[in-house]
Amino acid sequence: ALEVWERLSDRYEQAVVYYGIGWTYHGLSHYSRAAVSFNRALRLMTEINNPYGQAICHSGLGNVQNLLNNYDLAAYN
Repeated sequence: ALEVWERLSDRYEQAVVYYGIGWTYHGLSHYSRAAVSFNRALRLMTEINNPYGQAICHSGLGNVQNLLNNYDLAAYN
């Protein structure tokens, strides 16, 4: 799906895919990989100025940072 949205230059849908990948990694307990995906989603949501998308990406990031014992980063997100 990501490849299709990249070819179509649809940054919102790309962000949605990265967000979903983040939760998939979270479910597999791959928290560092989840953080990378949530960060990619956040960057895209920020670029398109989508406040709701930014908020849910911050929530996912905060969750995985907490699980990684990165409490300062978790509090920031």
